[in-house]
Amino acid sequence: MPKGTGLVAGMVVFGLAMVVFVAWLIYGGVAGKQRGLSFKNLTTADVVLRLDDGRSVRLAPQAEQTLPVKPGQFPQNFTVTDADGNELYHRRFDFPEFKNYEFRIGIGSDQFVVYKGIDSPGTY
Repeated sequence: MPKGTGLVAGMVVFGLAMVVFVAWLIYGGVAGKQRGLSFKNLTTADVVLRLDDGRSVRLAPQAEQTLPVKPGQFPQNFTVTDADGNELYHRRFDFPEFKNYEFRIGIGSDQFVVYKGIDSPGTY
């Protein structure tokens, strides 16, 4: 057996395994079912973000938290409260609009701040 035959065979097996894995992700319905939605507290006070599905996240000033979300969980209200539980504001979101915001949402003092490009916040 020539030298390197085992290495070439191993590379071929690895390549086939990767093709099968990628095909399983694409056609098996696994990929694209969940995304990470990143929230950043842009205020100078602690806030709590509450979602209709029961999740809540306490964010210190400038803190950032990523939550997994699925399309089937939307539309859904996001509510921002102060540390004492007083509602500051809320907004109803639909899943398709997140792709326009790069899946990043800032929590401002009186409204959500969405990112329409890398590090270019806008308001909505």
